[in-house]
Amino acid sequence: ALSVSATSSDDSSSDASSLAVSVAAVADAPDLETDAVSGTEDSAIGLKIVTAETDAQGDETITSVKIEDIPAGATISLAQGSTLTLAMVDGDAVVTGSNADGSFTDAELTALGNGEVIFTGAADASGSYKLQETSTSTDVDTETATQTDSAETTTPLQVTVSASPDVPNVSVSAASGDEDGSISLNISADVPNSTETVSSVTIEDIPSGSSLSYVDGLGATQSISFTGTSVELLSLIHI
Repeated sequence: ALSVSATSSDDSSSDASSLAVSVAAVADAPDLETDAVSGTEDSAIGLKIVTAETDAQGDETITSVKIEDIPAGATISLAQGSTLTLAMVDGDAVVTGSNADGSFTDAELTALGNGEVIFTGAADASGSYKLQETSTSTDVDTETATQTDSAETTTPLQVTVSASPDVPNVSVSAASGDEDGSISLNISADVPNSTETVSSVTIEDIPSGSSLSYVDGLGATQSISFTGTSVELLSLIHI
């Protein structure tokens, strides 16, 4: 409270009173920096989130980091052993610290900047994604220790996921037949648990003087031309 007094010019008498002045806390928007990150499909990609309060008095804290615009099928998670907390709210990932009010310790803010929050794209998906990240700073009344006001800073974060082909499975069955006759080769190939397809099949160690052929969609036998002892088939056909 302020002290206010008045003095008379005639007899120098005075009177004093107290004037209460209330100053409402107003939070300052925090600093928030993000670096573009990249990785390969089906792998964990650490998001580098650098955020800090900007209030010079030191009575504000970072109380949450929110990640929005997460693409369909992608997930947000935390590194193993993290002390952070992650909650999904209306499709957005909200990360908070281990303090009772949800604020981050200094070590946790450092961990955010080192990629402790992890992005994993949808299975077999690749491409470039633009996420939105929001850091919230909250002002705390030092006398009552209550949170009184908050401010946010939002910035985009680019995540690039490059394609990485899965290893296909090839299955064959032993084949037999008479000399000078045709012998059917039973070959199958696929990419398990994946949306990818087999682009080619290569047959090697073909004996000298042998030939390969296949039956087309009209039932006609077609020769397969090759040189040396191997051939690459761009599609899997019955040969």
